[in-house]
Amino acid sequence: MEPALITDLKTIAIAAVIAWGATEILKPLMKQGEKRKSATRALALFTGMLGGWFIYPELGGQGGEIVGGGLGAAAGVLNAVIVAVVKNKIKTQGASSDSNR
Repeated sequence: MEPALITDLKTIAIAAVIAWGATEILKPLMKQGEKRKSATRALALFTGMLGGWFIYPELGGQGGEIVGGGLGAAAGVLNAVIVAVVKNKIKTQGASSDSNR
């Protein structure tokens, strides 16, 4: 594998974990409501972007902070989407098992 690809993958993985952690820490502080899902996803986007912005150049990535911020933002949003899909899947499986009882 090329070193540049490894750097990109490391940045995506680290930024996704940072976005997930920050979102899980700050989510309980947000008010319950219709806008909470959007705010949570925006939080994941911004924390992922900041994580990638700072991490990518430190890992030796070519293209600087802008590329790192883009990779981090993509990782944060992907993280938010994956968490939403998994939660929805668990919710629907729980509802279907309750109806079988």
